[in-house]
Amino acid sequence: MWIIKREYWTGNEKTPTKLPAEIIKKILKYSSEVGDVVFDPFLGSGQVAMISKMEKRKYIGFEIVKEYFDFASKRLSTDTYRLSVADKSSV
Repeated sequence: MWIIKREYWTGNEKTPTKLPAEIIKKILKYSSEVGDVVFDPFLGSGQVAMISKMEKRKYIGFEIVKEYFDFASKRLSTDTYRLSVADKSSV
C-alpha cells in the first residue's frame, strides 16, 4: 500500500486528469531505469512526460486535444512542473 497525499494546485493552471507526481515517480522507479524511454499514449497535460524528464528518463507521448498538447509542450519546453494561471495567455 502506498500513502500518497493529493496535490492541490490552487492558483496554477491544470487539466482535469492530473495525477499526484509521487504516484508517477513510484511507478517509474519500479518499472524503468535512468535513460529508459517511457511511452504515454494519452499525454494529456504532460504529467508523465514531465516526471519522466525529472527522473532522467526519455519520453514519447501522443495527444489529440490541442489545448492539452499546448499545455504539455509549454511545461516540457520550460521545465516547469506547475504553470501559473497568469502564464496562460502565453500558451
